[in-house]
Amino acid sequence: MSGGGVTAWVTAEQLSHDNPALRGARRVLMIESRAAMSRRRFHRRKLHLVLTAMRRFAGELRDRGVEVDYRASPTFGRGIAEHRARHSPGRIVVLAPTGDAARASYEAISGVGILDGPNPAFLL
Repeated sequence: MSGGGVTAWVTAEQLSHDNPALRGARRVLMIESRAAMSRRRFHRRKLHLVLTAMRRFAGELRDRGVEVDYRASPTFGRGIAEHRARHSPGRIVVLAPTGDAARASYEAISGVGILDGPNPAFLL
């Protein structure tokens, strides 16, 4: 696969076509992280809803002609490392999460730029 460019990492809480990380991105990365899903107890139906929403959003992006790398991985860090190995992006950016714990986990992943600023999903 061709390298370079910006990859927008879109998480489950950021499924919006107005997500600022998507602007100028060459491709989108979406990760189903088993570690993230097991951190908290989710009702089975809620987990199904979240995963279905992620997969549908990935499909919408593909229908719009956006390259999407959708992967299941043990952790976000591993998913990002696998994406880097396959696509060699120049940068990976993610919209700042709404929670402090999520922000700390994103900051712990080397080489991921966190975009601060207005979050279009804030009121949701």
